[in-house]
Amino acid sequence: MKENIWYWAVHHGCRVHILSPKVGNGTHRKVILSGSEHVLELVSERIDRVQSLQASRDPRVDIFTPRIPLVASTEALRRRNLPVPVPRGVWDIKRAAKKPKPLDKVLAARPSLSTVREFTEYMEDLTHATEPSQKANRDPSIPYQEQIAQEIVVLFREDSIRKCLSTAALNRALIFLCDHQRLRRARVVFSIAEHVATADTYNILLRSAAQHQHLHVFKWLLLSMWRVHIRPNPDTWLALLEALVNPHEKAALMTQMAQLGYLKDTSTIRRALQLTVQNSLLVHLESGQSIDVFINSMVTTHGTNWFSPSLLRDMFSVIARLRDFDSAERLLQICTQHNLLVDSSSLAEIVYMCRRDIFSALYFTKLFLERPSFRLSSRTWERLFLVAFKGRHYNICRVLWRYACMNKAVSHNMKRAVLSSLSRNVSMKRKDLLTNCFLRRAGKVIIGVPGNNKRATFKESTLNDLPSEFHANPISYFRRGFLAEWEERSRQLRLAKALVARDIDLGASLYRPKQPLNLMLDAAAIMDREWRDKLHGLRGLTFLLDHVIEVPVWRYGLTKSKRVNKARREGAHAEYPVLIT
Repeated sequence: MKENIWYWAVHHGCRVHILSPKVGNGTHRKVILSGSEHVLELVSERIDRVQSLQASRDPRVDIFTPRIPLVASTEALRRRNLPVPVPRGVWDIKRAAKKPKPLDKVLAARPSLSTVREFTEYMEDLTHATEPSQKANRDPSIPYQEQIAQEIVVLFREDSIRKCLSTAALNRALIFLCDHQRLRRARVVFSIAEHVATADTYNILLRSAAQHQHLHVFKWLLLSMWRVHIRPNPDTWLALLEALVNPHEKAALMTQMAQLGYLKDTSTIRRALQLTVQNSLLVHLESGQSIDVFINSMVTTHGTNWFSPSLLRDMFSVIARLRDFDSAERLLQICTQHNLLVDSSSLAEIVYMCRRDIFSALYFTKLFLERPSFRLSSRTWERLFLVAFKGRHYNICRVLWRYACMNKAVSHNMKRAVLSSLSRNVSMKRKDLLTNCFLRRAGKVIIGVPGNNKRATFKESTLNDLPSEFHANPISYFRRGFLAEWEERSRQLRLAKALVARDIDLGASLYRPKQPLNLMLDAAAIMDREWRDKLHGLRGLTFLLDHVIEVPVWRYGLTKSKRVNKARREGAHAEYPVLIT
């Protein structure tokens, strides 16, 4: 569906240049043939003959004319005032795409590669190949991506392949080499097949140069385009926009693109906004203007009402960098008024802004959670928990840990913080008294799903590893304080790991919260404010465990027969499950 060039080996050769679908007539693509008069006649006759065989569904042609006409470009049909067909189906791209093969099988099944189509299809298989199987004879010190890159260069250097080169194969090879940081090999391949390069080919290299800030390479590519008379398209300007760093230069380039008419396409406008929104919003807010003026200027200047979750996340990221609480609250109000979709990554940016004030972070979290179908991601759970942990808030950490376990969102850093505190024996050096107390006691207060439930079962291996007096409540084993003996210390570490793993497993498989997260966080915040004012952090561990917030949960992991029996006992209908609280 993109611009494509190749050469047919007819006499002295014929250059076949298939133009972009946008310049066609809607159903058909325009083709430019370049060569001698006799060659053009031969190639035209060949194309007509293939078209007639396709129309008659001749078995000698492997691609038949489809029964439903394919529309290459709806824009071309609208431009010619022709009716645009309404699609009646959807292509299943996942099923239509070929399953990638291991590299050793792709190399072993290499065809003869005598036509343009065979070489293009082989390049697709090669660049999408997966890691070779363990039985393959290969050097383990060489990554398989490097083996693919070496094979690409070898193919393009073969003399027998020169007649099979095309823009599609070249672009596929350059995309792979640039994505895997094989820039020198990309330049070698480009120099060999430069005669089939189009603006899209140059854009691949320009984007790579922009990402690595290789400005000399960027300038050389632009001069090369001018030398071979290839006009830049909107993607070329977007690559230049990505190469710029100064916010004012990006804004000036956006204005120039609008004047040249490159911002008429919807996809171009969206990509340009994604690249410049952070810089333009930063300059706008630093000048003292409001977020409302910025959004209005986006709608009036660029004529867009498109605000994707990623675009909004970039805007929240700028606001978090400036620590502008008013703009953050106002932008969230605008999203709510206009039903804009905001994902959890935006809240993660706000939590980072409030990293020294958990109560402000909880205020914004409450606003986000009030939005319908909003869910916290693992990254946001982690940021909230670590902010509360560093702020020495027992109750908030306890609520966040329990709910993260039940939502299968416990991250590695959360687990490490709880495990370190749970197994800590001594105070850290160069820490104040409250911080040392919190780091020794937080894990013992946070752990335990469900909280203080005497019917909660533990694994036999965990109980057998403890003295019999701690079997009823294994968590109380940590109240013994400092344990210097190696045997006791090893037992304590094993118990800490077992309890953390138990919380994560049981929370995800058996329990669900009774109350919404917002309500529990509000209650935990109130308690932590009282504890901070009255210095409850200096109280003993027994006092903290007796007065810490309770997180009510209900057990839903029951079999069908148990749910039916309990429903009958409580006089409810059998078909409605009643869950144990």
